[in-house]
Amino acid sequence: MKISVPQQVALVGFTNSISADIFYPSLTAVTQPALEMGQAATDLLIQLIESKRPITQFQKKVLETELKIRDSSIRKPQ
Repeated sequence: MKISVPQQVALVGFTNSISADIFYPSLTAVTQPALEMGQAATDLLIQLIESKRPITQFQKKVLETELKIRDSSIRKPQ
């Protein structure tokens, strides 16, 4: 389609995989705290298992994310 990145459109990915740096242009991405997500999920699951009662209220956890700005969303002078 001959669309120029980032001159005509900016691209942003999600979950900041290792490959984000090897694309050309490098991909801007939202990073997620994967280890903390796993720990929080495990803690909540253990609480559910150990409660021995039907669960009627559920918890919501929000963890911090970060935007890693790379070349795919930085407009450069032509």
